[in-house]
Parts: sequence; structure tokens; C-alpha cells
Amino acid sequence: MNEGYRQLVAARRGIELSKPAVEQTREAYRLLRARAAKGDATPAEVTEAETSLTRAEQDYLNSTYDYLIALARLNFAMGLSSVPSDAPAATPPDRPGGTP
Repeated sequence: MNEGYRQLVAARRGIELSKPAVEQTREAYRLLRARAAKGDATPAEVTEAETSLTRAEQDYLNSTYDYLIALARLNFAMGLSSVPSDAPAATPPDRPGGTP
């Protein structure tokens, strides 16, 4: 059970570490799109920014998944059957421009 708790704490830290990366990458993507609208960015740069944003979002979602798995394992080890209401939502962050 102690190992399960440590895994839960580590997974929660993973979520906290991945959030700023998503925010920073989202801002970089927004700035690049603004440059592209003025014709100052190449299609390759736009594609690279989109790829970076997708990767950061995927890392965030993987961290959330790891947390939920660790939480479920800890609950199982303790004999509990439900997930507490303070578990983070497993929804992808909104994309700029309203694209899912």
C-alpha cells in the first residue's frame, strides 16, 4: 500500500509538471499562428508548432491517466471501490481557435 501511495504522489507531480508545458506550447502556437496570418511563418513552422502542442497535450493526458491508474490501484489495495471527487478531470485542454 505504501508503494501505491508513492506512485500516486509521483503521478500527481507528473500532472503538475506537464501543465505549464501545455500552457507554454499553446502560447507559442498562438504567436506562430499570428505570424503565419501575416505571412511571416512557413508551413513547416506551423506544422512543427502543431506537433509540439499535440505532444505536450498528450504528455498531460498520459500524466492524468497515470494518476487515475495509481489512484485505482491504491483504492484496490485499501479495499475501496470508488474514486474520490477531487481526482483531476481526464479531458483534453482546449485548443486555440476552437479546434478539438
